[in-house]
Amino acid sequence: MRLFLRLVDGAAAAAAVAAALCLALLTVIVLAEIAVVWLFNFSLDFSWEYAAFLMCAAFFLGMGWTLRQGGHVRVSLFAHHLPPGPTRALDMLATLAGLVISGFLTFALGSLAWGAFIGGSRTFTPTATPLAVPQGVATLGMAILTLVLVARLVRLATGEEPDEKPADGGIPSET
Repeated sequence: MRLFLRLVDGAAAAAAVAAALCLALLTVIVLAEIAVVWLFNFSLDFSWEYAAFLMCAAFFLGMGWTLRQGGHVRVSLFAHHLPPGPTRALDMLATLAGLVISGFLTFALGSLAWGAFIGGSRTFTPTATPLAVPQGVATLGMAILTLVLVARLVRLATGEEPDEKPADGGIPSET
Protein backbone atom coordinates (compact mmCIF):
# COMPACT_ATOMS: atom_id res chain seq x y z
CA MET A 1 0.00 0.00 0.00
CA ARG A 2 2.92 2.33 0.78
CA LEU A 3 4.21 1.87 -2.77
CA PHE A 4 0.80 2.78 -4.21
CA LEU A 5 0.64 5.95 -2.10
CA ARG A 6 4.18 6.97 -3.10
CA LEU A 7 3.45 6.31 -6.79
CA VAL A 8 0.26 8.38 -6.66
CA ASP A 9 2.06 11.21 -4.87
CA GLY A 10 4.83 11.03 -7.47
CA ALA A 11 2.36 11.12 -10.35
CA ALA A 12 0.61 14.13 -8.81
CA ALA A 13 3.93 15.93 -8.31
CA ALA A 14 5.05 15.17 -11.89
CA ALA A 15 1.71 16.42 -13.22
CA ALA A 16 2.12 19.60 -11.14
CA VAL A 17 5.53 20.21 -12.73
CA ALA A 18 3.94 19.69 -16.15
CA ALA A 19 1.19 22.16 -15.16
CA ALA A 20 3.79 24.74 -14.20
CA LEU A 21 5.57 24.23 -17.53
CA CYS A 22 2.23 24.71 -19.32
CA LEU A 23 1.76 28.03 -17.52
CA ALA A 24 5.30 29.10 -18.45
CA LEU A 25 4.72 28.20 -22.09
CA LEU A 26 1.35 29.95 -21.99
CA THR A 27 3.09 33.09 -20.77
CA VAL A 28 5.66 32.90 -23.57
CA ILE A 29 2.96 32.43 -26.22
CA VAL A 30 0.85 35.35 -24.97
CA LEU A 31 3.89 37.63 -24.72
CA ALA A 32 4.97 36.60 -28.23
CA GLU A 33 1.47 37.36 -29.51
CA ILE A 34 1.56 40.81 -27.89
CA ALA A 35 5.03 41.53 -29.29
CA VAL A 36 4.17 40.37 -32.81
CA VAL A 37 0.97 42.39 -32.90
CA TRP A 38 2.72 45.47 -31.54
CA LEU A 39 5.81 45.21 -33.75
CA PHE A 40 4.44 43.74 -36.99
CA ASN A 41 0.68 44.32 -36.80
CA PHE A 42 -0.35 40.70 -37.35
CA SER A 43 -1.42 37.84 -35.12
CA LEU A 44 0.05 34.39 -34.59
CA ASP A 45 -2.57 31.94 -35.86
CA PHE A 46 -2.03 29.46 -33.07
CA SER A 47 -1.62 31.72 -30.05
CA TRP A 48 -5.16 31.91 -28.63
CA GLU A 49 -5.97 28.29 -29.42
CA TYR A 50 -2.83 26.96 -27.78
CA ALA A 51 -3.13 29.39 -24.87
CA ALA A 52 -6.56 27.89 -24.15
CA PHE A 53 -5.21 24.33 -24.45
CA LEU A 54 -2.32 25.13 -22.13
CA MET A 55 -4.61 26.76 -19.55
CA CYS A 56 -6.85 23.68 -19.63
CA ALA A 57 -3.82 21.41 -19.27
CA ALA A 58 -2.46 23.43 -16.35
CA PHE A 59 -5.83 23.32 -14.61
CA PHE A 60 -6.35 19.58 -14.99
CA LEU A 61 -2.74 18.54 -14.39
CA GLY A 62 -2.53 20.62 -11.21
CA MET A 63 -5.70 19.35 -9.53
CA GLY A 64 -4.26 16.20 -7.93
CA TRP A 65 -1.24 17.93 -6.41
CA THR A 66 -3.41 20.78 -5.18
CA LEU A 67 -5.69 18.32 -3.40
CA ARG A 68 -2.73 16.52 -1.83
CA GLN A 69 -1.43 19.86 -0.53
CA GLY A 70 -4.83 20.72 0.97
CA GLY A 71 -5.23 23.59 -1.49
CA HIS A 72 -8.78 23.01 -2.71
CA VAL A 73 -11.60 25.04 -1.19
CA ARG A 74 -13.28 23.22 1.67
CA VAL A 75 -16.22 24.04 3.84
CA SER A 76 -15.19 23.15 7.37
CA LEU A 77 -18.22 24.50 9.21
CA PHE A 78 -19.01 21.14 10.82
CA ALA A 79 -15.42 20.01 11.22
CA HIS A 80 -14.64 22.73 13.74
CA HIS A 81 -17.56 21.72 15.96
CA LEU A 82 -17.23 17.92 15.87
CA PRO A 83 -14.86 15.56 17.68
CA PRO A 84 -12.05 14.00 15.60
CA GLY A 85 -13.87 10.69 14.89
CA PRO A 86 -16.97 12.18 13.24
CA THR A 87 -14.79 14.79 11.52
CA ARG A 88 -12.73 12.01 9.91
CA ALA A 89 -15.92 10.15 8.92
CA LEU A 90 -17.30 13.32 7.35
CA ASP A 91 -13.99 13.84 5.50
CA MET A 92 -14.16 10.23 4.25
CA LEU A 93 -17.71 10.75 3.05
CA ALA A 94 -16.75 13.95 1.21
CA THR A 95 -13.70 12.22 -0.29
CA LEU A 96 -15.85 9.31 -1.43
CA ALA A 97 -18.32 11.73 -3.07
CA GLY A 98 -15.42 13.47 -4.79
CA LEU A 99 -14.07 10.10 -5.91
CA VAL A 100 -17.39 9.13 -7.50
CA ILE A 101 -17.61 12.46 -9.33
CA SER A 102 -13.98 12.46 -10.48
CA GLY A 103 -14.24 8.82 -11.54
CA PHE A 104 -17.25 9.67 -13.68
CA LEU A 105 -15.49 12.72 -15.16
CA THR A 106 -12.38 10.65 -15.91
CA PHE A 107 -14.52 8.14 -17.77
CA ALA A 108 -16.42 10.87 -19.63
CA LEU A 109 -13.27 12.77 -20.63
CA GLY A 110 -11.58 9.51 -21.63
CA SER A 111 -14.55 8.61 -23.81
CA LEU A 112 -14.48 12.06 -25.39
CA ALA A 113 -10.74 11.84 -26.10
CA TRP A 114 -11.05 8.30 -27.45
CA GLY A 115 -13.90 9.33 -29.74
CA ALA A 116 -11.84 12.26 -31.02
CA PHE A 117 -8.88 9.95 -31.60
CA ILE A 118 -10.91 7.28 -33.42
CA GLY A 119 -12.85 9.87 -35.42
CA GLY A 120 -9.77 11.95 -36.23
CA SER A 121 -11.43 15.12 -34.90
CA ARG A 122 -9.40 18.28 -35.35
CA THR A 123 -9.86 21.93 -34.48
CA PHE A 124 -11.42 24.13 -37.14
CA THR A 125 -8.51 26.58 -36.90
CA PRO A 126 -5.57 26.79 -39.34
CA THR A 127 -3.47 24.56 -37.05
CA ALA A 128 -6.00 21.70 -37.31
CA THR A 129 -4.81 20.34 -33.96
CA PRO A 130 -6.01 16.79 -33.25
CA LEU A 131 -8.53 17.21 -30.42
CA ALA A 132 -7.49 13.91 -28.86
CA VAL A 133 -4.27 15.58 -27.65
CA PRO A 134 -5.71 18.31 -25.38
CA GLN A 135 -8.62 16.06 -24.41
CA GLY A 136 -6.17 13.28 -23.54
CA VAL A 137 -4.16 15.63 -21.33
CA ALA A 138 -7.36 16.67 -19.52
CA THR A 139 -8.21 12.98 -19.07
CA LEU A 140 -4.76 12.29 -17.65
CA GLY A 141 -5.12 15.12 -15.14
CA MET A 142 -8.57 13.93 -14.11
CA ALA A 143 -7.31 10.35 -13.74
CA ILE A 144 -4.50 11.57 -11.48
CA LEU A 145 -7.03 13.48 -9.36
CA THR A 146 -9.09 10.29 -9.10
CA LEU A 147 -6.03 8.34 -7.94
CA VAL A 148 -5.18 11.06 -5.41
CA LEU A 149 -8.73 10.78 -4.05
CA VAL A 150 -8.32 6.99 -3.73
CA ALA A 151 -5.03 7.57 -1.89
CA ARG A 152 -6.70 10.17 0.31
CA LEU A 153 -9.45 7.70 1.20
CA VAL A 154 -6.82 5.07 2.08
CA ARG A 155 -4.97 7.58 4.26
CA LEU A 156 -8.17 8.57 6.04
CA ALA A 157 -9.15 4.92 6.58
CA THR A 158 -5.75 4.09 8.08
CA GLY A 159 -5.70 7.13 10.38
CA GLU A 160 -2.97 8.88 8.42
CA GLU A 161 -2.99 12.61 7.72
CA PRO A 162 -4.58 12.97 4.24
CA ASP A 163 -2.97 16.29 3.36
CA GLU A 164 0.70 17.10 3.06
CA LYS A 165 1.13 20.27 5.08
CA PRO A 166 4.54 21.92 5.21
CA ALA A 167 5.71 23.17 8.60
CA ASP A 168 6.00 26.78 7.43
CA GLY A 169 2.57 26.83 5.77
CA GLY A 170 4.09 27.39 2.34
CA ILE A 171 4.74 25.19 -0.66
CA PRO A 172 6.56 21.99 0.32
CA SER A 173 10.20 21.79 -0.68
CA GLU A 174 12.43 18.82 -1.40
CA THR A 175 14.95 18.38 1.43
